[in-house]
Amino acid sequence: AYRPDPTHGPCRRVDLIVADEHTYPFAKLAWLGSQQFERSLRSYAVHELGLPLTNQGMTKNGRSIPAQSEEE
Repeated sequence: AYRPDPTHGPCRRVDLIVADEHTYPFAKLAWLGSQQFERSLRSYAVHELGLPLTNQGMTKNGRSIPAQSEEE
């Protein structure tokens, strides 16, 4: 296992997310919110709207629903 040298300071983890224009609003929602917010949002989408939500998009009857921004 990797063990950082404590004399060089703390280690940082950086996640690089690549999303095309169609999945960007959904990726932004998924990666910028807290874990609790994300769970609540997904639960609301499924139980109240009947629409599965992932960081790749939202679907209805197996078809992707487009969004121009995270507000939509």
